Amino acid sequence: MFKKTAVIFASCFLIIALYFYLNTPIFKDYANTYEVYLESYSSSEDIVKVTCDNFSLLQSIKGLSFKTDKHHFSIAEFLEDFGAEIKFTESVKEGTSYYCYSGKIKYREMVKGKIINLHVFIGSEQVTVGAPLIYGSF
Repeated sequence: MFKKTAVIFASCFLIIALYFYLNTPIFKDYANTYEVYLESYSSSEDIVKVTCDNFSLLQSIKGLSFKTDKHHFSIAEFLEDFGAEIKFTESVKEGTSYYCYSGKIKYREMVKGKIINLHVFIGSEQVTVGAPLIYGSF
């Protein structure tokens, strides 16, 4: 009886540990704080700010974003890390948006007839990265 209980307990522990290991932010090597899009993209109520430590507790994640200092970010290295390809760019007064696709990212959106799942906005001092897109402000 004890062996069965121990095996069941150990199995549950392994499943929980595996869940937390697999449910980590895709940008964990770039940031520790994220805006996470829950349930839908259309409501600011569905955007929550979390740290990497709390990320695995969330459910119904539709995407996420992070911000970083422009001077500590290389778009070439970032895109290489994700095996991402730039599909198109858009420039505005505040900066440039790079709309990309990476096979390593599960989120997807259709933009201008192209499948996009990685959005990088480079402004004058700050970079914002989102998957599949950046929702909210740059």
